[in-house]
Amino acid sequence: MKFFKFIFKIIMALLKAVIAIAGINMIFSFIEERKHDKAMDGGNFYVWKYGRIYYHKRGHGSPVLLLHGLEPSQSGRSLDTLSKVLSGKHTVYTIDLLGFGLSDKPWITYTNFLYVRLVLDFIKEVIGDYTDIVACDGSALSMLQAYNFDPAMIGKVVLVNPSRKETINMPKVFALKLKKVLDLPLIGTFIYNLYSLSGAAPFDKEGRHVFASRLSGHLTSDITTRPDLMKPEIIVFDQTEDDQPFTFGDIGTSLI
Repeated sequence: MKFFKFIFKIIMALLKAVIAIAGINMIFSFIEERKHDKAMDGGNFYVWKYGRIYYHKRGHGSPVLLLHGLEPSQSGRSLDTLSKVLSGKHTVYTIDLLGFGLSDKPWITYTNFLYVRLVLDFIKEVIGDYTDIVACDGSALSMLQAYNFDPAMIGKVVLVNPSRKETINMPKVFALKLKKVLDLPLIGTFIYNLYSLSGAAPFDKEGRHVFASRLSGHLTSDITTRPDLMKPEIIVFDQTEDDQPFTFGDIGTSLI
């Protein structure tokens, strides 16, 4: 009899924990939905084969596509100031990459080549013209791969603070197991929401899939691993090891 009481207590404790976790996840989801409601004005959706892609268009002139980084908190909104500056001479497209911002976040494994296909398809089907690209942080590697894959579609290439060292390093076996956990709807969402408290993620439960793909090494961002792809017009680093701004390339080809 005591054994069954003990089992019952364990089951009840687990049930309470599940209810608590679900409640916390609902609170974070409510916060994220309110943020999305405020950000919907002035944009459109491109229906891609893997989900809807949110993008914003402004200005007139030759097209420029802005790509944000791959940190969980990033989206096209982080490039809004740059978009306004460039819109005086260009038609500027700012997109939320699949898995970020207002774009869909399907439960899939995210890779650099997935974003290569997204960028090229977006240029062909939405922009429809030879396009200059500004890629920031982690998206630089995917952009360089896109340039290498189909250079006829891409003009000037500007990299802003591209990743020169992969910051997520852990044993591959552990990383793959962690990815499976993070992809789970309940416990994975809870872990990702705890990560959100650091300010590094936007309380978006589905955003955990991109983060999980980076942890497991499916999505990388270190441009130094592919020197054969380094063909940009300009590379701009916000700082070097001696904490001084550094720019490489022909500044005369600036888009501004």
